[in-house]
Amino acid sequence: MGKVTQYFTNFSDTTNTARSIMLWLAIAIALAYLVTTFFTKSKNKIVGKVFLILGGTYVATSIVLFTVLTAIDNKNDGGISPLSLYPMIAFAAVTLAAAIVFALSKNKALRIGFLIATALALVAVVVCLVVYYSTGEPSEKNWLTEDDVQTVPLWICAVLLVVAIVGLTFIDKKSADFDTKSITYAGISIALAFALSYIRILKMPMGGAITLASLLPIMLYSYAFGLKKGVIVGAVYGVLQAIQDPWILHPAQFLLDYPIAFAGIGLAGILRRVKLSPHITFFLGALIAALFRLLSSFLSGVFAFGTFASSYDISSPYLYSIAYNAMYILPDAAIAIIVGLFLMCSKTVLKMLLTADVKKA
Repeated sequence: MGKVTQYFTNFSDTTNTARSIMLWLAIAIALAYLVTTFFTKSKNKIVGKVFLILGGTYVATSIVLFTVLTAIDNKNDGGISPLSLYPMIAFAAVTLAAAIVFALSKNKALRIGFLIATALALVAVVVCLVVYYSTGEPSEKNWLTEDDVQTVPLWICAVLLVVAIVGLTFIDKKSADFDTKSITYAGISIALAFALSYIRILKMPMGGAITLASLLPIMLYSYAFGLKKGVIVGAVYGVLQAIQDPWILHPAQFLLDYPIAFAGIGLAGILRRVKLSPHITFFLGALIAALFRLLSSFLSGVFAFGTFASSYDISSPYLYSIAYNAMYILPDAAIAIIVGLFLMCSKTVLKMLLTADVKKA
């Protein structure tokens, strides 16, 4: 459980080789963009579009590559079912396409069409998960029976958290709409987070890991571009996490552990307009984001995986869930927050975060 695995130069097999290559590509794209933007003072819109295409291509390639590798690696040991895997791939692909359309086209009909397509793709994911769950196969793969999963509380918690997070996004009333710049950064943030999530300091036995600041790109993006954009980017990243490290036995549990939990990371920008030191507002916002993710995973652990408490000689599923999830979520968030505060000591980085979403006249 505590084995350390690094992917900077890990070429032990096909999957690890792919992880190492994609990690270095993510770093290269991010550094190239930073150098081009800040050190050359480039304001050319073509630069943004080029990196948007590069970032989008990287994310799309990551989705396809790691989906295929996950399917191969899990073929013989009960991996994610095609009935749930393929709809998630479709959702990620449609969302990526919608982001590019929003960045490159101002055609309202086209934008509305892609928004509808994205919503339908998400509905398809949930429907397929419901169908898949009804077969009983997910429970059996996780050594559970259908009676072990408390369906009604799971759905109630998922709905309440969705309502809560959507309600919180209305705090950020001054946030600008998505444009080429914000979507370019969104693609690069997701690419970086996706790559960093493969550098695991600790891998938990039933899903979850302590990583090398993989949450930080989403946190900084939310702080720079606003709550609404941050929540959306976090939710998309959550679906990618479900493809990368699937542990799904119920549709509501899927929502709680992946899209909702990582959408919560997008709350890191909730205090960005409060008149306090940026370091303080980032720290408090990132802490709120981490606690929201912990709450979402805690509720999933209680009502979906609570029966495992007895395996660890813990009498209460609530105690089991908070102990298990806090063991990796809090350290993972702490690493991201510490690195984020360190980066914000740079005047260049701080200026970028504070002016990223400012529209020029």
